[in-house]
Amino acid sequence: MERATAGLARAIDKGSRKAPGARVLLIDYLTVLDEGSGEATPFSDEEVGQLLAIQRAIGQVFSDAAARTGAELIRASAMSTDHALGSTQPWVQPFHQVMEQTGGSFHPNEAGMTAIASELERVLSV
Repeated sequence: MERATAGLARAIDKGSRKAPGARVLLIDYLTVLDEGSGEATPFSDEEVGQLLAIQRAIGQVFSDAAARTGAELIRASAMSTDHALGSTQPWVQPFHQVMEQTGGSFHPNEAGMTAIASELERVLSV
């Protein structure tokens, strides 16, 4: 996890050096899964548990990198806790088992992107 945090922090620092005084915003990932998502995926309970651990680690990387660099963090993960797969209104695409569509799995859907855009607009207008 430290390696990912350090890499993200380096990218932020490099951008900040190229644009001194720029406002740096990070947006973490939308919540993809929660404890109730199992039936909305083709994954076993063990696999869902592993994916939840990865999801938590990614959120920690963003949080740590923001703290380390002074970047602002928009927590899409927190905004979307009630919108994981299996909820009545998920903000991400389901897992696509057809190989040609798999790349779109777990990406934000229109509702998720709209929520992020609204929050970004709110933060930027402050």
